[in-house]
Amino acid sequence: MKRILFFVMFLLAGALNLKAQTQDPSQWSISANPEAARAGETIELVFNVKIEPKWYLYSSDFDPELGPMVTAFKFESNNTCELVGEVVPINPKKKYDALWGGEYTYFKKEGKFIQKVKILKDKPVIKVIVTGQVCSDNNEKCIPFEKKLSLSLASKKNKTK
Repeated sequence: MKRILFFVMFLLAGALNLKAQTQDPSQWSISANPEAARAGETIELVFNVKIEPKWYLYSSDFDPELGPMVTAFKFESNNTCELVGEVVPINPKKKYDALWGGEYTYFKKEGKFIQKVKILKDKPVIKVIVTGQVCSDNNEKCIPFEKKLSLSLASKKNKTK
């Protein structure tokens, strides 16, 4: 009986250790430029991602049929703002890959994406789910991810003279 109990405890400890070792080589943040806005104004949402050394993140601006998982942004619809255009990756690197048979874009160390948004009501709350894939240069291991981000914008104050 002691052996069975020891074996079960060993399996549980191993499972907890595996959970603790789950890698997350990308850390995301969201900000607004400007940080405050009134209804009717257009702002930029800025998505920054820090990527651990020896890892890279696939960008959002290549053919998703190519093979690698592109970074995608899914905005929660609401009546406080509307998207203007598409998410734009800022200065990703390009590479042709014979395995995929095409060119893809990616980021190393850090990445930046911008989405323009028209403010419809004061104090909007923006919620977005970012999905994609980060891969390791060392062992060619790829990890899909899903990040939930949100941002509450302040209203611009009226200037008084």
